[in-house]
Amino acid sequence: LTLTADYVYQHRITFDANEPGLSIDIDSVTYALPYIHWCDDGDTLILDAPDIQTFGDTRYLWDSWSDSGARTHPYICDNPAIVLVNYNKEYRVYINTTLDASGSTLEIIAGGVTYTTPAEVWWAAGTQMTLDTTEFQPGQDPVNGMRYRYVDWDDSANKDRTVTIDAPGKAYVANFKTQYRLTFVDPTGSPSTTPAGEVVTGGLYFDMGASVEILTDDVVADTADHRWRFDGWSSADADGYTGMDNPVTITMNGPVTQTAGWVDQYLLTIVSAHGTPDAGGYDEKVTGATQYWYDAGDTATFWVEAEVSTGTGEKAVFDSWTGGTNGTAMNAALTVTATWHNEYFVSVDNGGHGTASADAWVEEGDSYSLFIDDLVTDGDTRYRFDDWETADTASGGYAGDSPTHMITAVTGAIAETATWITEHRLTIVSDSGDETGIGDPRTVPPGQEWVEEGTQVNVEVDKTVEIDPDKYTFDGWLVTGGSVADSTSPSTQVTVNGPTVLTAEWKSEPLFSIMDLWWLFVIVIIIVVVLIAVLLMRKKKPAEEELPPPAEEEEFLEEEPPAPE
Repeated sequence: LTLTADYVYQHRITFDANEPGLSIDIDSVTYALPYIHWCDDGDTLILDAPDIQTFGDTRYLWDSWSDSGARTHPYICDNPAIVLVNYNKEYRVYINTTLDASGSTLEIIAGGVTYTTPAEVWWAAGTQMTLDTTEFQPGQDPVNGMRYRYVDWDDSANKDRTVTIDAPGKAYVANFKTQYRLTFVDPTGSPSTTPAGEVVTGGLYFDMGASVEILTDDVVADTADHRWRFDGWSSADADGYTGMDNPVTITMNGPVTQTAGWVDQYLLTIVSAHGTPDAGGYDEKVTGATQYWYDAGDTATFWVEAEVSTGTGEKAVFDSWTGGTNGTAMNAALTVTATWHNEYFVSVDNGGHGTASADAWVEEGDSYSLFIDDLVTDGDTRYRFDDWETADTASGGYAGDSPTHMITAVTGAIAETATWITEHRLTIVSDSGDETGIGDPRTVPPGQEWVEEGTQVNVEVDKTVEIDPDKYTFDGWLVTGGSVADSTSPSTQVTVNGPTVLTAEWKSEPLFSIMDLWWLFVIVIIIVVVLIAVLLMRKKKPAEEELPPPAEEEEFLEEEPPAPE
């Protein structure tokens, strides 16, 4: 019986969203995210993300897929992957107004859009929304500077305010009551008040008798490189203010018009691709920029570092200024630019062996000569250069097996590393007493004196050798610095893990031993036995001659006794 198990090759696709609690449809089935989906190789999934997912005062609007697909699109399952669906989170914001503590249908401007309250708006989470009111509200008299005015928000914020949408279901209620108008004549600035008045065309409205702190910008931009600096208030109204204070408090017992005065200033801009440029003698530095405001006629000075690191193995070196010189009188805007050239660090790692070219900073586009020894010997170990390795070929780096190379144009930081092949000397010793090279010790193939580390080498030696007057019989191998496959076999393998000495051991005996003359011993023993027998025979003959002669047969013949039965 033959049974065949069939397998389907699948990929794990991890689906997730940039926000928690969301879900998607895969092949018309809804899954809560994160979700791990196994699919057959080559299958096509239909991915569908709901356009809007709402949870109470929070909703999510589909934005994109990480694979750049449409909101509903096919997805081919051909590799393991992580697929993200991105949603933009929005919070519901409630907006309302009261007029003299009663409900009202006044207008509120939220994010530049006018809403009649009560109103609800959806706003991107984490963003900021501006809240304001329209100029014209029921019951106002804008021509005469009196109206139903904004009082405050329930959370006591300024009228013209910006709120951060950092939680769902926030509610903002604006309260209104009658007020007088404060009008600013300020051709350059953006005046404001504390408490915040309701901004309308031509001014702001405040409660009758209210104390109002007025404030305008310290400076106001005219163009990108020209602006005005505040130079005092003036007013023709009884309740207005004339003077240099900014801010200053006035009492709103009637409509007030305040006029602001200004002084010209010019901008020094320092342009530098690198470093932290700075200047001296200015009136104000632009926050987060290398720009400085000077009163007209003041003198500007400026500077920057000589060289700046621009990344790992990269730096920019200052060359000169263009566009202006130090000590210039600022009667007009001035832009000065620092010029630089790039240099890149070429580092050379010799891999622990040999003498290599030195590390160096190289100007962009210049050449660099790369070199290293090709063979380094340390006793019974040596290192043979293999190649240069680098991940920076796009910057001009060299990856190859030549120990010397000219990098013709350095366009980025380069790290070169030399790699080596480690070789160890393999020595085969086969000596016994005064005899050397017994058994013709050899490698197969012959001549493998230097061996790459970890390599197995076949070695052989004759099993028996006759060298007059002795005979040698192979008795085993001893190895140092490596390992031998079979120490008892005259033909085996040695693994070279370091400088290796392989020694063949021998048993020796005379070429002709006493045991080889056994037949001579047999002959000697036979001769000795024969001699002994002859000697014994000679000793017996004289005794027989001394016996008396026998009697004559006729006279002394006796009847012989009968033979026993």
